[in-house]
Amino acid sequence: MIRNLSRKRRRLRPADGGPTTGPIGGRSLAERMASFRSLGGNCEFGFVQRYCGVEPSGLFRFAYADVEPLTHAIADDLEKYGAPGDLMLQETEEGTYYCASRCYNFWYNTQRRADEVDKDNFLDAQYGKVAHLKQAFLRDLATGDKILVRKPQRGEDRAAFMTLAEVIRRHGPSTLLRVTEADRPGVQR
Repeated sequence: MIRNLSRKRRRLRPADGGPTTGPIGGRSLAERMASFRSLGGNCEFGFVQRYCGVEPSGLFRFAYADVEPLTHAIADDLEKYGAPGDLMLQETEEGTYYCASRCYNFWYNTQRRADEVDKDNFLDAQYGKVAHLKQAFLRDLATGDKILVRKPQRGEDRAAFMTLAEVIRRHGPSTLLRVTEADRPGVQR
């Protein structure tokens, strides 16, 4: 059973006159944040985008994806992700469905309660969702139009990120951003 990790997070809402207002270099913060796509890890970047007033769809926006299976999946054009028999629904202790990949162990919060949907029909809908977002993700990789963001998980080293970057760049001219916690406040390079 998957624990619902989002229940402990505070809901962030942009304040009036806060960071979502006013242009930066001719583009609003929301427009800029729509240019980014998460590479999984956790849901944190999706919540940052929401705070900034943008809700872009993305294959890994609210998903957990370990770096090694993610690297293998992208190397194989995500061929097995969402293939027949790959997806399953798992109910949390709170009654929310998570959708998980048997092949890659990716999973995401569907934001739907088990008692609100017919499980078989809902699983079919998740197959359709993954297929659509997978094609959009592969297009983004090929065009390089989006900035891809990865926050490493515990134990995930820079070498694993560089291998992921190498595999991604085989698809096209993507820009990747690795976000880590700083040892000290301020901008880090």
